[in-house]
Amino acid sequence: MRKVKRRNLSSRRRKPARKKNRHFLRSFLITFGIFAGMVTLLVGVGFFYVDARLQVIEVGYRVAEVEKQLRDLTREHEHLKLETVVLRSPERVAALAERELALAFPHPGQIRIVSGK
Repeated sequence: MRKVKRRNLSSRRRKPARKKNRHFLRSFLITFGIFAGMVTLLVGVGFFYVDARLQVIEVGYRVAEVEKQLRDLTREHEHLKLETVVLRSPERVAALAERELALAFPHPGQIRIVSGK
């Protein structure tokens, strides 16, 4: 059998292992920082998008409400115009004058023509 030489490992110091750990830790922290930054950025963009969509929906509801008010006011305006025409009709005014105010049309003898010289 062949004899294997054993090296005396106790007299040596192991420094390279710490450098590898530092390098690994530094690269891990940098990678984690980049990842955390990107996740934060994506969450921020997501919140911005959701907020923008909610504002669009809210403005849509406001527009629908204003359009409903416009339809109601237009309908009321048309009703009031019709009521104005009915209330101003000469037949109604004559009947109201006779009934409420006891007015009558003048007889031909009561009419006097005034000439403007």
